[in-house]
Amino acid sequence: MMDDQRRISRGRQWATVFGAGYLIFLIQPVWGELTSGRPPGQVAPVVAALLLFVVLNLWFWLRLSYSWHSWQAIAVVCALCAIGLGLTLHDSTWAGAFIYCAITAAASVGPALSSSWLKPGSR
Repeated sequence: MMDDQRRISRGRQWATVFGAGYLIFLIQPVWGELTSGRPPGQVAPVVAALLLFVVLNLWFWLRLSYSWHSWQAIAVVCALCAIGLGLTLHDSTWAGAFIYCAITAAASVGPALSSSWLKPGSR
């Protein structure tokens, strides 16, 4: 049990490091939004949605990753997808947000798929 807790803690630390690092790819669409010439009343909600997206993404990696089949993880994935959809409908340059959604969703299902599929003779 203690080994599992240590593995989970270490996994969350590394997942957070890489998850935060990959957020750098959001700089281009943010810059495009800020320099688009749209009125501040249209830009502000997009920036607020992006901030919520980043906070939810980081919170997932810090607190929910490696907690398989958690209802909170599913709620965060759904929220990220909803924000990503809204951003993409606003401007197609935000379509890359779905990559973050897909990675978070994949990290939510955990070893449940691999444990039954990948073991020899388990079919």
